[in-house]
Amino acid sequence: MCKNCDKNSIRTILSKIRLSDYSKHFPDDTYDPLEQLRYIEDMVEKFREEEYAENDKMRSIEEGMIKYKNDDNEIFTLKAAKDFYGLIHMHHDALRANMQIAMLAPAIESLYKRTLHILTKEKLGEKALNKFFDGKRFKGLKKGEKGYLGIVNSIVQILKELDFESNFQRDAELYLSALFDYRNTLFHNGLDWDEKECKALLEKHKKSWFTHHARPRKLYYFILPTKEFIDELINFFEESMDIFVKSK
Repeated sequence: MCKNCDKNSIRTILSKIRLSDYSKHFPDDTYDPLEQLRYIEDMVEKFREEEYAENDKMRSIEEGMIKYKNDDNEIFTLKAAKDFYGLIHMHHDALRANMQIAMLAPAIESLYKRTLHILTKEKLGEKALNKFFDGKRFKGLKKGEKGYLGIVNSIVQILKELDFESNFQRDAELYLSALFDYRNTLFHNGLDWDEKECKALLEKHKKSWFTHHARPRKLYYFILPTKEFIDELINFFEESMDIFVKSK
């Protein structure tokens, strides 16, 4: 490894190398998917550093409770601090997790929308392009209307027609469905989800991708994507780019 290169500079160099491949096959002066991904990864790292710092604060309070277990006044203060900072920590965890999804969902949607529009036109022709796209956007038919597909089904059908499914190590439908189900419910509900919506998402998708916290004295829940899911989405983004480039 280069002695004078830190992690970020190496990532930048590698990103530029891979970007040249992507830009060669999908030229667009206004779109840089790898640059987007690089900055998203940087933000994910910053969020995790914040989380680790808050965990350290909670750990120090808990250690103090053990140290001063026989001091009623000190224990009372430490318990109050634990409740106070614990509630703040829970809200911060939820906000950080939601912001990561808010970054990844449009980045992944944009990658698929822009790239599949080009590949559909080149490999499947105008008829297929008109079937799946309205201009350069996936067709936005309302649920219940004839021909409704939705973004996930549209992508999956295009991948099938392009014969790309076997190229993926990951199940694209599984990842996209979990991502957009969470994104859509999050944008409508914010942090608080009712029990019915909470159970629906947890039962539908991979158990290790989401966790939840019950809010104190309330019948609402925080649903959080796990670190595993965030890391898997980043890997899925990279895998998708590689497959699209190789297809050209």
